Amino acid sequence: MSKTLVILGNGFDLDLGWKTSYNDFYLSKKQRFNEFNGMPYIQEMISKGHWNNLEGYLRNCVVNATNNTIESLNYFWIMCRNLIGEYLRKNTSAIYNTNHESCAYKFLKTLSSSNVISFNYTNPFKMLGIDNIDILHLHGSLDKIISGAEIRLGIDSTVISENTLAKDELLKYIIKTYENSNIDVFYNELKKSENIIIYGHSFGITDSDYFKSFFKAIIDGKLMNKNIYIVTYNDKSLQDIKDNMLSYGIDYSELVFSKNVEINTIFTSKGKDDEAFLNMLSNVSL
Repeated sequence: MSKTLVILGNGFDLDLGWKTSYNDFYLSKKQRFNEFNGMPYIQEMISKGHWNNLEGYLRNCVVNATNNTIESLNYFWIMCRNLIGEYLRKNTSAIYNTNHESCAYKFLKTLSSSNVISFNYTNPFKMLGIDNIDILHLHGSLDKIISGAEIRLGIDSTVISENTLAKDELLKYIIKTYENSNIDVFYNELKKSENIIIYGHSFGITDSDYFKSFFKAIIDGKLMNKNIYIVTYNDKSLQDIKDNMLSYGIDYSELVFSKNVEINTIFTSKGKDDEAFLNMLSNVSL
């Protein structure tokens, strides 16, 4: 059996008990943002609570960008990117207090020979003293981040079809796959892997560049013999995944009923001793 491909989203870090959500970041930097609340983008982000889905808010801002707002939008993006890096680099127990009873921790301790690709900036293996796992960071790694410039905070390329100004010199870098060769590596790993565990990813539209063509190929019968585990928190988070996929044209039910592809759903809310979770650990070549 080939190695398992493991894909980590922010839900994985949250399951570990780490405070790495946009909400945690915003609350930590709230005072800094308030110092610039005269800036329209920051004012709206604060007053309407858009910080809960920062990349989704950035996407909406780019869709509605005009020639007059490009410069201030770019400044807002850079500010968020830099402050996120500043926040996550604080290696303190207030942020990284690991729950050793979590599914995520048990998963980490079980993992031995898989390919791991992460949408996160953190490296839970290194931070928890696990040295035998290599990890590819699609959007930058805290191990290598010196400034916010190494962080790929941003959105999907399909935004260009909604506003061609997204190709402006100041805005094109907000597109996460712009000049990012890792997208090809990611898709090739998806194509060649028989067993895929996607842990804690919401499949939001801002990451659709990474998943849409893969899911479409499965639905169209062009990719087969895949055993895919989608690990999420509960029924509500699964519904959020379905809604997110539908926003870029992927019907979850069509994916589930595709021929020669098995989709398994694991709910971490059921705990580390849940039968489905344990079966995933034992049935897949970890």
